[in-house]
Amino acid sequence: MTKVYAPLPLVSVIALSLSAPSAFALTSSEFIAALEHGFSMPAGTITAGSSRMEGDDVFLEDITLTIPIEDGTTTSVPAGNMHFEDVTLADDGDISVAFARMDGFLFDADSVQVAIGAAEIVNLYIPADKYSGETLPFVQYDALSGQSSTIVANGAEIASIGSFTATMDQSALPLFTSETSLTNIQITPPDPLPPEAAEVLQALELQSIKMDARANLVWNTETGDLSIQDYDIFLENAGSLGLELTIGGYTMDTATAYTKTIEDMSAAGKMSEAEQLQVFMTLLQGLSLSGAEISFTDSGLTKRALDYAGKKQGSDGDQLASMLPFLIGMGLNSLELPEALTTQITGSLTSYFANPGNITVTAAPDSAIPFMELFNVGTATPTNLPVLLNLSVSANH
Repeated sequence: MTKVYAPLPLVSVIALSLSAPSAFALTSSEFIAALEHGFSMPAGTITAGSSRMEGDDVFLEDITLTIPIEDGTTTSVPAGNMHFEDVTLADDGDISVAFARMDGFLFDADSVQVAIGAAEIVNLYIPADKYSGETLPFVQYDALSGQSSTIVANGAEIASIGSFTATMDQSALPLFTSETSLTNIQITPPDPLPPEAAEVLQALELQSIKMDARANLVWNTETGDLSIQDYDIFLENAGSLGLELTIGGYTMDTATAYTKTIEDMSAAGKMSEAEQLQVFMTLLQGLSLSGAEISFTDSGLTKRALDYAGKKQGSDGDQLASMLPFLIGMGLNSLELPEALTTQITGSLTSYFANPGNITVTAAPDSAIPFMELFNVGTATPTNLPVLLNLSVSANH
């Protein structure tokens, strides 16, 4: 399957206030150009079979998106029709749209069909100059909602999303918040699977994976503190995975630089590994980790995994559960971790495997650690990372 890259802004936020609007004086071609620029499509284009304006509304029909792909070339995707209501052009060139509606469309690549459901956007805002430093450097909106989308491979549906919603609020700037949720996600592995893989999925009761996901983000544009809160994935009949992450140094200047870097990468097309590493290192500059936590809450998956693994070894799940902490502890000894941390890990695993509830790994450094320092330590002496991060493990709390 051809890999398609559609660069999106790192963070999409809402403008605090708009410039006083002038009389609507914008051609459809200028509006399309604003969309291309706003959604960071330097190597791609939006074309319409026909376009028209009715009052302050813009209608684009038979749209084709030209998108960069992995080998540096482009591919064309028919994207249906779009209707933008109450389009306003401000004196400084910024564009606001009260309501936008986009038809669903089908993208066919080789033997894979991707059906994207219809979407609606409330209060879309497209800054004329994302890099001026006078506005948040992203396309912004109040609310986004998308309908069901599916992926079909060789005639069989392998993935689908029931709905997608996102809201953004900057009414309390410099504090920006956003909430995103995806519901009724279903993933079905392609058939036939290798016998061993099919056996594992059957034992774990994951022949079809159903889940929901959500994430909340809080960003202080002045201090540069960026916090991902309640990033949760809920797997039906299995458990839930949660993540919390706090990053420092993501200021407005950094956000603007990131957006420009991502756009430049898209325009450059295929990049060498050395070039990609250089971009990655550049993006790390100035950022720091203040804290992180990852947790898993069990809903039956652990016992099924223990039972299957125990059976494969000629025992049962209970026996394996009692042995695993000891075996893992022996493995940890070779990593030269602090003795207190090794004891904490084995104790937490003993508690968890005996009665699977939840298990949590926390990084709580005494002070924010620059990502470059984490990268260098992880490369040179990875065994020092647990101490640097002040790692801890707990279970069933």
